[in-house]
Amino acid sequence: TLKLPGDRRIEAQTLFASSVATNNGSHDLAIQATNANQVYAFDAKTYKQLWKRTLGKPIKSVQKIDSWLTNDSFGILGTPVIVGGSVYCVAWISTDGNYTTAHHFLYEVRLRDGTVARKLQLPGDPGMPRKQRSALTALNLNGTDWLFIPWGTIFETANGAHGFITA
Repeated sequence: TLKLPGDRRIEAQTLFASSVATNNGSHDLAIQATNANQVYAFDAKTYKQLWKRTLGKPIKSVQKIDSWLTNDSFGILGTPVIVGGSVYCVAWISTDGNYTTAHHFLYEVRLRDGTVARKLQLPGDPGMPRKQRSALTALNLNGTDWLFIPWGTIFETANGAHGFITA
């Protein structure tokens, strides 16, 4: 059993990467992203934590974005995707933890050691809160790599709720 301190709920699915050359040898990795904007790598055989990366301050849960207050925070909600030697994820980050000042960032985190290779602020208006809940998808089409990021409005069942995809 994997226990992750500081996260009451995790929405992203665990990912598996085989035979990754890390700083301390080759390992099969279990990668877990959390609502607290943390990404963990565990040895898939022993469950020993190999590295942990915190990507930024997550959004504090308030009834305006979580009617039932089921989450402590909102950070990485959607399942990341592994491409080559990196895991890509979208983190919802705010310097003060407030959703009205938050932005979504795409991160490329190296599997070998958890270092951040790249970070990109994604387009969007903090005044229009949205969640990146669904899994990211990667595709190579005619030699070009594509990453698809699905989005949805905060209240999925409200009037005017909608979703869209960033590529």
